[in-house]
Amino acid sequence: MSKWMFFLAELFNNIRRSGLMMFIVMIISTFSLILFGLFLILSFNLNHWAETITSNLEVRVFLNETLTKQEISFYQKQLATTYPGSQVEFVHRDTSWRQFKDRYQTLTATSYFEDSPFPHTIKILFSKKHHVPSEVKKLQGQPYYVKDVVFGGGLAQQSQSFSRFIRIAGWSCVTLFSIFSLMVIGNVIRLTVINRQVDIEIMQLVGASNWFISGPFLLEGIFIGMTSAAFACVVIQFCYRFIANMMAEHTPFIPIILNQDMFFKLYAIVLGLGVTIGFVGALISISKSLKLR
Repeated sequence: MSKWMFFLAELFNNIRRSGLMMFIVMIISTFSLILFGLFLILSFNLNHWAETITSNLEVRVFLNETLTKQEISFYQKQLATTYPGSQVEFVHRDTSWRQFKDRYQTLTATSYFEDSPFPHTIKILFSKKHHVPSEVKKLQGQPYYVKDVVFGGGLAQQSQSFSRFIRIAGWSCVTLFSIFSLMVIGNVIRLTVINRQVDIEIMQLVGASNWFISGPFLLEGIFIGMTSAAFACVVIQFCYRFIANMMAEHTPFIPIILNQDMFFKLYAIVLGLGVTIGFVGALISISKSLKLR
């Protein structure tokens, strides 16, 4: 217990001696971790968006307004026969309008329409044995019945590709900033070691091991990384909730992850990265100064 009390006392002394330099290091590390956290959140949401789209391989066939009830019923039965095993459902235009207003209650544009702006729709949930893009092309080739066909499969593929690009770009930027943070933290701790060189030599003369001497400096690196990660998590959550609320108001059709599980996962990753950067930076610095093996 006395050993840890010594480490903590030395940590506070180091903070008092080089407070300004440590503050600058924390700002740099916090910025790096904020960047990492934002890229991580963006990647989470893009994956969630792609999974939401691909999990519902649903095709909406917008019907021509000139069709009679008998023609619509005949076409629905024809589609059910053509695609056995798939769900073929007719959706009245008023039902589509009511569902739209219930889902996007924050949109003020709904107050400008008295009647439904949607056409009658046939919703098809294809079974896995059907190749959806090719079937969509066939449906588009039936102009007598079909006004338009909506399918989100291409959007899902684009979002997945964009998600991969974001992960590559994000990890590249985070790696560069992490290396920079390692160098800065290591140099600051190395300056602290040099300033206390006399005290360190006295401790070595009385038989203190290099690992015992390096304890406060390792603790200092962990403290810098942990504090920077804590500040980064606060900034990330504030920015993300602000952006998410803005998107929920103006673009409610885009699914946004807003649950505590994601935040806990994010905090754990950011905190782990911050502590790792601080510890490794300090370890590299003292290894060079004290020639640890």
